[in-house]
Formats: sequence, structure tokens, C-alpha cells
Amino acid sequence: MADELAALQAELALAQRRMARAEAARTQAEALLEVKSRVLAEANAELKDHREQLSSQLSQRTRQLLDAQRVAGFGTMIWDLQARTGEMSPHAQTLLGVGGALAMGSIHPLLRQVEPGDRIALLRWARGVRELADGACPSPDVQDCPLGAAEPSTAHAADCARCEAQLQQDRGLELRLLPEVPGGRAAILRLMARLEHDAALGRPLVFLTLQDVTREVEAAREAAALRAAEQRRLAELELLTAELQKARDVAEAANAAKTRFLAMMSHDIRTPLNGVIGMLSLLDETGLGAAQRDTLAVVKGSSDQLRMLLDDIIDLERAQSGKLSLNPAPIDVTAFINGWTHFWAKVAADKGLELVLERQAFGWPGPRLGWVMADRFRLRQIIDNLLSNAIKFTSEGKVTVRIGPVAEGRTRLEVIDSGIGIPAHRRHELFQDFGQLYMAGAEQGGSGLGLAICRRLVELQGGEIGMDDAPGGRGSKFWVEIPLHEIP
Repeated sequence: MADELAALQAELALAQRRMARAEAARTQAEALLEVKSRVLAEANAELKDHREQLSSQLSQRTRQLLDAQRVAGFGTMIWDLQARTGEMSPHAQTLLGVGGALAMGSIHPLLRQVEPGDRIALLRWARGVRELADGACPSPDVQDCPLGAAEPSTAHAADCARCEAQLQQDRGLELRLLPEVPGGRAAILRLMARLEHDAALGRPLVFLTLQDVTREVEAAREAAALRAAEQRRLAELELLTAELQKARDVAEAANAAKTRFLAMMSHDIRTPLNGVIGMLSLLDETGLGAAQRDTLAVVKGSSDQLRMLLDDIIDLERAQSGKLSLNPAPIDVTAFINGWTHFWAKVAADKGLELVLERQAFGWPGPRLGWVMADRFRLRQIIDNLLSNAIKFTSEGKVTVRIGPVAEGRTRLEVIDSGIGIPAHRRHELFQDFGQLYMAGAEQGGSGLGLAICRRLVELQGGEIGMDDAPGGRGSKFWVEIPLHEIP
């Protein structure tokens, strides 16, 4: 008995130890389960917060995308051809005049929104998109396909490189939508379709972009119309330019012919005129009475004026043909100035004017000019023209001539009158061929060649000529600067 009792006690002790170990394991498992449950609850809470955050961000991004589409004027649509359903953005629904999910088994609802003239194009476009989505090979000849398929099939289209390129290509179409009210403006809608294979569905989906391009198309049409109008205007201008060029050539030819004619006539007239002037000089040497001498003086003055006119016409023809030249020779400046001063002083006195001569007028510190190389006849021609005009357009007062060096080898001549002056807005008419200024209160007459000849003669000598207001604001000041090099 004692042995059996001891054995039972040993088994009981072993069972107690096992129960204690099981209880400890159960307690440990419960504690571990509690920890894991707490971690799982925290993870679920974090996952829920993250899901809500992602959902909020997705909603915000979706709203931003929809707002961007609305501002940009385009909408989007996903078209599942096999399921015959579509999902559209709000602006796409607005553009198409539909709402909510759209059964896309037929495009007739869309056809009703399109102008009749564009419906056939829409049908062809939709058929082409459907054929690509159904897996038809886009190759014109099946034998051209890289896989060499005997006939098109869905499996073939999924593997064909050319089919894949066609699926990835944007397919566009522009449609005119019916106006909202009869007689209103028809909106222009641009459709862009792109097919992409959806791995989850195992078939391609059509991704559509819809955009209202009415303003863009109208602007392009207006720009094209403007370009066409501009091309017509340019063609008209080219034609007008050609006509003007032709008219100018005719006018220049006529002007050249006129100038040559005047030069020829001037040469022919000057020969007998010189004879008339010579006979008048011989007549002056005979015993004439006072009245006869006055008459002879008038005739001689008119003859001299006519000869000057003929000389001007001949010089103009030479200048226009590039034949006007200089013949420089040694000139005694003092004797040259005294010669024309005496003549023009008498002409001014006959009109009741005073001729004032100022030598060394510009303060040049060098010595007075002695002998220089210049064309005596051309210098006298310039001075005579300037003084003749000054006296002609001055009714009272005086005419002042200022002459002298202004730099080494450069001489300036100024002819200043106290006449009526020349307004600034009319000075562009000076120095032009046959240019005459008809002004109230001024003596009329002349050929309009004097200043034009002066300009050409001055430029031929490398000088400058111009006109300013006279000192004090009354009258005119004509000036000339030419190079005169003194002979050592």
C-alpha cells in the first residue's frame, strides 16, 4: 500500500507541476494575445486614419482635377466598349448634354447633339476606335503584320507590335455641336481617343478627352482670313509698286528728255544772245541821249538775266548727268572780293538798301587769305545767287556779307538779309530743282534754279550749304562752308 500511495503522490505532484506550467503558459499566451490585440487595434486605427487621409487627398486631387478641366474647358471619359458603359467628368457631361453614368452601347445619344453634316464622320471615327479595341489588325494587308498572322484576331492584336503602336496613337476628331437655341452659334468639340490595355479587366479601354475649341477654331479662321486679306493687300501693293515704278521711270525719262531739250535750246539761244549783248555794248559806246541810255540799261539788264537763266539750265543738265566739273586756278582773294562787292553794292543801292561787308568775321587767329586755288567762275556763281536772292527778298534795311576762315583750309561765307524770312515748315523746299517760295510781301520771279545750282556746286567742292534765321529773328541767313587751301 505504501508503495502505491507513494506512486500516486508522485503522479499527483507531476500533474500539479504540469498544471502549473500550463497555467503559466496560458497566462503568458493571454498576455501576448493582449499585446498583439492592442498592436493590431493600433495598426487598424492607423490604417483607418491613413485610409481617411488618402481618401481626403484623393477627393481633393479629384476636385482640383475637375476644377482644372472646367477652367481649361475640357472633360474626360473612360469608355468600356465590352461592358458598354462609360464614366464622364462633370464638364464632359456638360459638353455632351448628358448626366451620370452613360450606357455606351450606341452613340446615338451623342449623334443627336452633333450637326448633321458631321454625323457620318463621327460614325466612321467610332467604328475605327471599336475595331482597334476589338483587336482587328490595323495593317492594310495582313501579310504585312510582323507576326505574319493569317487573319486578324484578338490574341494576334495583343501581340502585334504594329497593333500596339496603333492602340497607343491618339485619334482625334472635331465636331460641330447643335446650338442650344435655334439660330445660335454652333460649338466646336474636339475629341481625342486613346486605347490602353487594362490588365485587371483583360481588355482595352478607350480614354477620351473632350474640349470645346470654338474660340480656338474661330480665332484660327479669323487669322487665316486676315492672312489671306494681307496676301491680297501685299499683291495689290506689289502691283501698285510696279505701276508706280513704271510711272516713275516714264517720268524720269520725260524729265531727262526735258532737261536735255532745255540744255540744247539754252546752248542754241545763248549764241545769238551773246551777239545781242555784244551789240548792246557797242551801242552803249555811241553817242546816246540820257533816255536812250536808260532804255539800253534795261535791255542789257534783261539780257544778262536771260543769260544767267540759260547758264543755270545748262549747269543743271550737267549736274544731273554727272558732267558738272571745276576748273581751279590761282585767285587773289582780296581782288576777288572787291570785284563782286563793288557790283552788288551798286545793285543794292539802286533798291535803297545798304550792302555791308565784314572780313575776318569769325575770329580765326590766322592771317588773311591771300592766294588760293579755286574755280573763280563757280565761286562767283554761288555768291551772285545768294546776293541776288537776298536783295530780291529784302524791301528795306541792309544785306550783310560775312566772310573769313573758320578753320585751317576752310572758309565760311554768310549772306544775311533783313527781309521777311522763311518759315521753318517751308525750308525743305529750298535747294530743290525749280523750287520757288511764293510768299506774301516778297518780290516774285526767278527760275527756282539758283539755290539748287549752289547746292550742287558747294557739294562738288566738298563743302556744305544751309539756311538759318538771321540774328534777331528777322530775315534769313544763308551760309556756305568750303575748303580753300592757300597757295604758299
